[in-house]
Amino acid sequence: MTLKVAEAHPERRCCAFRTAHERVTALQARLDALASPDVKRLEAAERRELDLTEHSEGLLDRLRQIPQPSKLWFASDRRAVERQNLRRAVEAVDAEIAAVGAIRARLITEVGEPDQIRLERAEIEGALGRAVSERDRLRDELVADELASDPRWAPAALGERPNGANTSSGIGPPEGSLDIDSNTM
Repeated sequence: MTLKVAEAHPERRCCAFRTAHERVTALQARLDALASPDVKRLEAAERRELDLTEHSEGLLDRLRQIPQPSKLWFASDRRAVERQNLRRAVEAVDAEIAAVGAIRARLITEVGEPDQIRLERAEIEGALGRAVSERDRLRDELVADELASDPRWAPAALGERPNGANTSSGIGPPEGSLDIDSNTM
């Protein structure tokens, strides 16, 4: 939302700056609301569920790599204990996945879909970035206008203007001065 303000009306520019600042504040409040503890718990549950799923798949891969016991009646199964422990570990991880899934489902009903929250957060962050840029641009214009009007308070607060200063922007070295960075030593 770009605010067009006539150059001749500083009151309008001040009003536009206040409006832009209020918009930044409102967007920041909306963004902060999306960072509630419930949303953070939902995102943590989602990450935990993915981690547990990967862990379960790793355990199942290890279980598949263990050779099956021999069909011969006199052969001993030296890997039976390892196979049993891996099955128990997979069952425990699956139980934890179910518990985390239940927590995640409850949080989704309370807070909303994680993808929707991420999409809304991205939209707000984009709008906030544009609003901050607009607010800062208006602030810079107000400051430049105030300094260009040669106010009485400026010399006491900022010191006297340097001779030959660029009066259009009020910044930068005077023309013809040496630029230390461009000189080679």
